[in-house]
Amino acid sequence: MRNYETIVIFKTGASEATVSTITKKLEKVITKKPGKVTKKDEWGNKTLAYPIKKEKQGKYVVWHYSQEPKVVAEVDKALRYEEDILRYITHVADEELEKHLASLKAKKAEKTEEGGESRNNRDTFDVYVDYKDVLGLSRYISERGKITPRRVSGVSAKSQRRISQAVKRARQIALLSYTDGVYTERPQFDRSERGERGGYERGERHERGERSERY
Repeated sequence: MRNYETIVIFKTGASEATVSTITKKLEKVITKKPGKVTKKDEWGNKTLAYPIKKEKQGKYVVWHYSQEPKVVAEVDKALRYEEDILRYITHVADEELEKHLASLKAKKAEKTEEGGESRNNRDTFDVYVDYKDVLGLSRYISERGKITPRRVSGVSAKSQRRISQAVKRARQIALLSYTDGVYTERPQFDRSERGERGGYERGERHERGERSERY
């Protein structure tokens, strides 16, 4: 058996009864012996990076499970003709990424116990990225949506392939756009800071007004 992930994007207008019926139908397929569901994540409603079937938002649900390879075709057959599904994909889970995340947790625990981390122990060339981490992927994507080449990012060849695969998966499920980069919200200033700025600007305008009257 292999570990798989199936991501389904439902229409936001789909009723709870419809979503529940499709969920039971899918879980019946993926829990068929000897398979089992290890985890189910509900991301809720998200804004799509690009419209799918004229929809700008979708409800994301992710299933993590272990099953035989032949079941993937049955999953596709179960979801193919559902009108309330915008898109779905099934792919093999990245076991190397899961191991890396587990090792990171262990390193963080050691770091808190030791009180620091030496620079010699840091991995600067081998990169692990998750297709669900859009902000993490944005480090390796230009403003025009192109993947940063190795000569610029400085990562290893294996890491570059891993980044390319993660970006493609994120684009398939509309977490990333095909043509644009990732944009974050502009930082907001505190009211006190905005007030000080406004005071300075008013003072400058008043001073400029006095100068113009003199001349």
